[in-house]
Amino acid sequence: MQNIDEDSTKYILAFGDSLTKGYYNFGLKYHPYSLRINKLFEENELDFKVIESGVNGEGTEKMLKRIKTFFQGENFPLKFSLVIIYAGANDLGSMSYEKIAENILSLNKYVIECGLPTILVTLPQSQCDIMYDFYGEKRIKVNEHLRKVAIEIEKLTICDLDNHIRFISMDNKERKKYWDDHIHFTPLGYDLIGEYIFNTIKKNL
Repeated sequence: MQNIDEDSTKYILAFGDSLTKGYYNFGLKYHPYSLRINKLFEENELDFKVIESGVNGEGTEKMLKRIKTFFQGENFPLKFSLVIIYAGANDLGSMSYEKIAENILSLNKYVIECGLPTILVTLPQSQCDIMYDFYGEKRIKVNEHLRKVAIEIEKLTICDLDNHIRFISMDNKERKKYWDDHIHFTPLGYDLIGEYIFNTIKKNL
């Protein structure tokens, strides 16, 4: 993770797995969505900067442990003004949708208890929805539960990627443009994610 300079910039933490880290080209290269958000902040003359903290292959159980350690170290909550949480993709093959949603909400609630607002990112479609029936069905249920509960949580805003990035309805040309493999994105795909998250942030500034 990048170091935070002592200046007037307001920092935003992007917390998650390889989809936050920007994994592509078999992990030989990275292009986090935070790059696009930071570029849009510059273009709009907004004094914010996103700091990426993604860990490849991390599930929500490990994220719950990491975020607590992260926030308890060196008074990190005082240095951020917002946290983006994009989690759950690595659990869809091994965990019930109820538990995945519970863990994602727990991540957000913990950050809110630390005094910071959060943006919860829903899980968008991917090739896995076509490859495995259970994957798409579980992903849909996770997102439905998150939408239902999140509206009742103060200081939590949803960025509903699932309603914007639709793998199944895209043609093969579009799929190759935005997806690098069955679940990870190309740099253009991560930039697209960044644009949707930026728009959510801007609406709530």
